[in-house]
Amino acid sequence: MKIKNYMTQKMKSLALFIGMGLSSAVAFGQMSGSYTIDATQAASSTNFVSWTTFSTAWNAAAITGPVTVDVKSSINIGTAFVTLNANAGSSATNTLTINGNSTTMTYTSTYAALRLNGVDYMTLKNMTIENNNTTPGGIWITNQSDYNTISGLNIYLSANTTATTGAYYIAMSTSVSSPTSTGSAATGTTGQPGSYNSIENCSMYTASGNVGPYYGVTLSGNTTNYTTIAQNNAMKGCTMKNFYYYGVYQAYTNGNQIVNNDISRANATAGGSSSLYGVYSSYSYSTGRSAQINGNNIHDLPFPGATTSTSNMSSFYMIYNYYPYGNTTYRTQMSGNTITNIFSTTSTTYGLYAYYPQYIDITTNTLDNIQSSGSSATNYMMYVYYPTQISVSNNTIKNVVSNYYLYNFYIYYPSYVDVLNNTANNCRQNYTSGYFYNFYIYYPTGVKCNGNTATNNYCGYYMYTFYIYYGSVGTYAWNEFQDNTITGNSSVNYNYSAYIYYYNGTNNFKLNRNYIVGNTCTGSTGYHYVYWYYLSNYEVIGNVIAGNYSNSQYIYIYSGLSGTFTAEIRNNTFQANTSTAPTPGSSYIYCYLYLYYHTVWFTGNIIDLKGSGSQYYRYLYMYLSYSNLANLKEFNDNTYSLNNLFTYPYWYYNGTNYTDWAGFSGAGVNGSRDNAVDPKFVSISGNDWRAGAWEVQNNVAYIAKNDKDCKLVSRNQTKHDRGGLETNTDLEAMSTNFTVPAQVCAGYTAGATWIALKSNYAYDKARNFNVSYSINKGPKVSALVTKQLAQGDSVKVYFPKPLVLNDAGPARIAIFIDLPDDDNSDDSFIFNTIVKPAPGGGVMTFTSKPTWANYLPSKAYDVTVLGQPVNYSVNSPRVYGNADYVGNGGNNNWDASVQVRTKFGKSVSGGTLTAPTATSDMVVNFVTTDKTLEDSIVTIYVIVNDKGNGCDTVIKRDVLIYPTIVPNFTKPTQACVGEPVLFENKSTVTSGNMEFLWDFGTGKAADQTDAPDPVFVFKTPGTYKVKMVAKTLPYGFPSYDSATFQVNPVPTANFTKKNACEGYDLVFTNTTSPSNATVTWDFGDSKGTSTSNTPSYKYSSKGSYLVTMTANLAGCIAKSQQRVYQFEKPKSSFKVVSGDCDNKDFVFANNSSIGAGMIGSYWNFDDGNVSTDQAPKHIFASSGTKKVKLVTTSEFGCKDSITNNVVVKESPKVSFLNGPACSLKPTEFTNTTPAVANAIASYLWVFSDGTSTKVESPSHAWGSLGPKTATLTINLDNGCSASTTKTLDVLIQPKATFTAQDVCAGQPVVFNNGTTWSQGDISYEWDFSDNTGSTESDPTHAYNVSITTTYNVTLKARIAGGCMDSFTKQITINEGPKTCDFAATPDYAFGYYGMKFEPVNASGVAGAQGNVNYTWVIQNGGKMTTPTVQHNFAKDGSYTVTMYAVTKSTGCECSITKQVLMNRAAAKSLETVGVAVYPNPAVGQFNVALTETFGKDVNIVLTSMTGAVVKTMKSANNGLIQVDASDLSEGVYMVKVMAGDRVVTQKITLTK
Repeated sequence: MKIKNYMTQKMKSLALFIGMGLSSAVAFGQMSGSYTIDATQAASSTNFVSWTTFSTAWNAAAITGPVTVDVKSSINIGTAFVTLNANAGSSATNTLTINGNSTTMTYTSTYAALRLNGVDYMTLKNMTIENNNTTPGGIWITNQSDYNTISGLNIYLSANTTATTGAYYIAMSTSVSSPTSTGSAATGTTGQPGSYNSIENCSMYTASGNVGPYYGVTLSGNTTNYTTIAQNNAMKGCTMKNFYYYGVYQAYTNGNQIVNNDISRANATAGGSSSLYGVYSSYSYSTGRSAQINGNNIHDLPFPGATTSTSNMSSFYMIYNYYPYGNTTYRTQMSGNTITNIFSTTSTTYGLYAYYPQYIDITTNTLDNIQSSGSSATNYMMYVYYPTQISVSNNTIKNVVSNYYLYNFYIYYPSYVDVLNNTANNCRQNYTSGYFYNFYIYYPTGVKCNGNTATNNYCGYYMYTFYIYYGSVGTYAWNEFQDNTITGNSSVNYNYSAYIYYYNGTNNFKLNRNYIVGNTCTGSTGYHYVYWYYLSNYEVIGNVIAGNYSNSQYIYIYSGLSGTFTAEIRNNTFQANTSTAPTPGSSYIYCYLYLYYHTVWFTGNIIDLKGSGSQYYRYLYMYLSYSNLANLKEFNDNTYSLNNLFTYPYWYYNGTNYTDWAGFSGAGVNGSRDNAVDPKFVSISGNDWRAGAWEVQNNVAYIAKNDKDCKLVSRNQTKHDRGGLETNTDLEAMSTNFTVPAQVCAGYTAGATWIALKSNYAYDKARNFNVSYSINKGPKVSALVTKQLAQGDSVKVYFPKPLVLNDAGPARIAIFIDLPDDDNSDDSFIFNTIVKPAPGGGVMTFTSKPTWANYLPSKAYDVTVLGQPVNYSVNSPRVYGNADYVGNGGNNNWDASVQVRTKFGKSVSGGTLTAPTATSDMVVNFVTTDKTLEDSIVTIYVIVNDKGNGCDTVIKRDVLIYPTIVPNFTKPTQACVGEPVLFENKSTVTSGNMEFLWDFGTGKAADQTDAPDPVFVFKTPGTYKVKMVAKTLPYGFPSYDSATFQVNPVPTANFTKKNACEGYDLVFTNTTSPSNATVTWDFGDSKGTSTSNTPSYKYSSKGSYLVTMTANLAGCIAKSQQRVYQFEKPKSSFKVVSGDCDNKDFVFANNSSIGAGMIGSYWNFDDGNVSTDQAPKHIFASSGTKKVKLVTTSEFGCKDSITNNVVVKESPKVSFLNGPACSLKPTEFTNTTPAVANAIASYLWVFSDGTSTKVESPSHAWGSLGPKTATLTINLDNGCSASTTKTLDVLIQPKATFTAQDVCAGQPVVFNNGTTWSQGDISYEWDFSDNTGSTESDPTHAYNVSITTTYNVTLKARIAGGCMDSFTKQITINEGPKTCDFAATPDYAFGYYGMKFEPVNASGVAGAQGNVNYTWVIQNGGKMTTPTVQHNFAKDGSYTVTMYAVTKSTGCECSITKQVLMNRAAAKSLETVGVAVYPNPAVGQFNVALTETFGKDVNIVLTSMTGAVVKTMKSANNGLIQVDASDLSEGVYMVKVMAGDRVVTQKITLTK
């Protein structure tokens, strides 16, 4: 089928004189491709001989593709400016590029040489526009000209000698009649000058010495809609070398950006207007992007080499920004501008001026060498009036000179202002009654003034470096004045370095880390002030106010506000010295710390106030929490260095004058750690205000808000220095005697350890600090260094404790100077070793074996004598058991040995060791008969050796060997009651004396004696133990001798028992009195008997038994009976009831039993877990074979145990991943469960919509929206299984689809979006497969093809918060005829009225296309189908001819209809005189045809036959002029056609 070609042909109203042979580029109805403007070449279809013919063609044609115009020759356009109108075909792809190729367009009339009247997507580059009129203009942009770029142009106003308001280089305005208009829409316009236009890298200048245009560049918007419609025009990278009043002028703009331009009057030799604006901007908005005035260089005004004496400027605004409106997203910017070499005379100079700005950043600007000589001119380098949400940061103002008032940073009534990191340097205010404000912030609501620097500035009268007046915090918690540097500033009378005054509502201030040093006031009675007055809550931390010079010095921190306010005054250095005050009699030092009602912390400060003897007044005034002293939370660690060399030295503290430290400290009001030492500042002459005194180092408690000092050096977080600056000490560790092998055993002990060090500290003697050692950064062992060390002095310091390595593993030993802020590069020695574990854990305890040794657990030694053993039981090491002892059948992990040495290290024999058994501890015994050891201490060493690593643990005990008494006495063999008995003492001792004490066993104190050979009468019958105690003198070591003596007693039979569990012995002890009675035992089971005093007996079966003991003394018999028990032992047994996998409970059945009573259970599951449940449930921590042990215990402590192997199988550890869950497309699930060794898995997926699958990694489609669950269960063939569940949110998914028809080339494709979705907001993304796309729902797209081409078009549809779907379809663009035009030429050989018709291409060359069929329809001539046709008309006249062209392969068609004229007479007239009038006669209107050479501008006059003029008209010669004569009567008229000196007159007949 045939598809009609979409390309419409724009036909002009003129009749085409093809039949007369006219050919010119102006006759084209369409434009695309490459053209030239070249006056040196003939006109052609691709060359225009003038700018005028090009603009005429452009304004008449329709652009159908990109157009490139190369200008080949410079052209003088005279007084007719060039206008480029809107072209309906212009687009981002159908662009116009004019490359000037360094040619020049010369214009000789007023205003613009080139006017862009609605033109879009044009680039004009690389040429010069010269206007040599005295009221010149360069380029005028208006009537919504969009997306144009003017690049690399030179705009030269060569004759601009008169200052007129209509002169400019480039003007952009809303009006089509006034290039500098800022009004609303003019009639027939859009009301916008244009948008997205860019003026870049252009050079704008005048002849040297010219005054310059009134406006350099104007960018004027619409006053009625500029707040909502973005313009987003830009001027960037341009150079402007002269202007008269405004360099850049813009008003009512939105999104405009003036960036990186160089603006000066470099071509001027004298001043322009007395008031100059470098950049003027009023009413700017930032709707879609930030309005910017950035990176511009404004310099050398009013002309290069000007001075304040030659400048004519009375006022100057370097950058003027009036009512700029930014927003939170797009803030207005005035950044990176440089303003230099500015000189003015009598009136005000403004550097950066911002009036009522909102959301603005004024950053990184530099103002340098700006001078004003006006004696009454107030100068503002940065003037910001009533700003809201403003940042003024990183700006530099330097080398400014003013002869009257000077404000560097003037910020008036700001609402939330950040003044950060700005610099004011080397500025002067010379007026002797003038004021100089470096930073003036008036009535701020929310201010952060931080990181600013003011240095080396001078004022002839009053200087305020920082002036912040009457502020409040607004929504800020605190206002801030922090990290500012104020140094080297000088004034004559008053110098206020920081004046922060009063409150408006709540005015909390952080006044921290400000460095106010070296400022002067040179007047004989001058004053220097730091004035922080009447604020609410204060933070005053880390400031340094020192080294300032003036006759009087004031430091004011004053607030009389009552309420719950706080003030933290921490770590400041307040120094003042008026020793060299020029007028001592009126010299004052005020340090005024008045916080009467506040809750105050006052700590870590250095106050150094001194005079030389003749100064008048020193006033340290401290009223801190005086209204309620309980609110003085901290008052300590301050240093006061004051002398009393003043006429009146006052030191007031809370109402009392103490005068000096002696009075202050003597009254006890000082803090306990306050002192009055000289701070020993490092260099007063060099303004190094670090305090070097040792007493101010490292003794103030750290808090987080005081983490850095005034120079932003990190403070020590243990304890830091006093004052505003940290001073690092410098001690050097020189050597140590400590060494350690690469490996040692636990318990390794170094000898006496020392460290040698010296002081490199230059400022004071180091003292009273610690040296320490630590192991693995553990607890420190320290030694105090008390020796005072001057620089270069050294000392060796021993540690009080030996260094012992006990803990096994890597050991890092640090021996170091323990001073927090010492230079740590040379203050420590580090050693590393590996500590092998020692066995450890053994303890020596006393055995129950009979011995005369005296065991003294509370003392460091035990006592024995020669021949008397000491016996110790030693348990196993902590890491092993007795069964692990070598040879005990265990793991042979350890053994032991014993050594005995004197204190001199001599070995002593007599130590023996009995190895442990599996059930009993090791026993150590020592006994000696070596008399040389008497009166000495020996040490018993038990060395426990780990056989694995060779390490020992040494267990030791000291034993004192006293001189030995050999006690002995004799007695009768027996005695009777009342009979005297002689006890003859036979005791001996090798040295010394003896004393004795006899005890005859009656239990009465009266029956004791110290007689050496006593006689005693026993009053009652019985058996007595007679005991003699002999003590050596002077040591008092007791020796004993005793004998049993029977006095006809009747024994009292008794015994003790110890019951036992089955399989263990019961133990019995005879306690019969007297003890020498013989006994016999009957154990009550008809089997067992004994005659021992301490028998043991094991019954063959459990139960209770009656035991009888019979005592016999000289035939006297007594019996004793007691019931004893052989307790039953439980029987341990268990089994696994259920459980097989490591993710399930194992249930255990406890089958343990006992005949009677209760039993308890203790389970060990061999995985680090235990239980005391009777029948526990347990999930094992891992798989494998587990040795599960059950220990049962009866209520009498009898135990049994059993260990069984339990197999725990591994279960799967289920996990999976999933793709998006959408309503239309299945969700992809990926199983990520790790495989289990030797097990085969099966899978089951269960979804919450009731469906399931056994696929390992399935996909699943959902039937509804909302939360869903997917559960994966994995079963292994080992019987284990596990599952996991995820919740997914199924979201809306659209169904993307569209329809579109194949079309012919040049015809747009209409895409009909058929996407469906149930709910939600949807967005679209089209990919047309030709690197373009769209986000419209139903877009239309035109493809640019020359042959039939198929495209894959993709639509992506996405629901907001939901899912996406895509659909792709092929679209074919069918080839159509390449061109659709024809030529008509006379063919008189064919016939008298013959004409030939043939197709032509885009260049006008005749010839048919081979793949195209042609059809011709000729008025009154029928239809013909050959590519070229001939026709003989019947007569002269205008005829309609239509050509139809159809591509054979695609059926795509185009057509063109033209009016052709057959007028043999007119043709001859045109050929001979250059003019033809036709048709003749004419009805209502006629045409005047002209040759191109007839003339440029044409006048046509119609007269009646009587000579009366009835109609006149003027027109440019465009080849054919249509004359409307419908208002004239019928008749014959004369037509006079004139151009220059050429005149042609022809007759015409008009009819109705």
